[in-house]
Amino acid sequence: MKAIEFIESLQGKPKADNLSEMTANEYFETTDGKKIIGFLLEKVKVIDERTFELVNFYVRYELERHPLYRGRDFFSDMEALGFTRECINRHPDEMMDHTYVFKAKQSS
Repeated sequence: MKAIEFIESLQGKPKADNLSEMTANEYFETTDGKKIIGFLLEKVKVIDERTFELVNFYVRYELERHPLYRGRDFFSDMEALGFTRECINRHPDEMMDHTYVFKAKQSS
């Protein structure tokens, strides 16, 4: 371990190349994950305490290219966090423009 990596581990800040390998829970607890949550806050509509809606008009495209989210998959992360996904609207004239509802699964 190099000195910089040691200091980063003391601060709880993971190396950037490990962000894509973290579980969704771990990732969204990091500073970078919280910045992505901030990015998503501008893109989603919260329906209630268990449900949010996302019009995917290039949002996933932006996330794939975002330096803090590179190497991760939004749909997989949401599933890992316990959300189900339903496409409620497909806009035929726009290939990327679908509306999704994400709902937290019932805990058992």
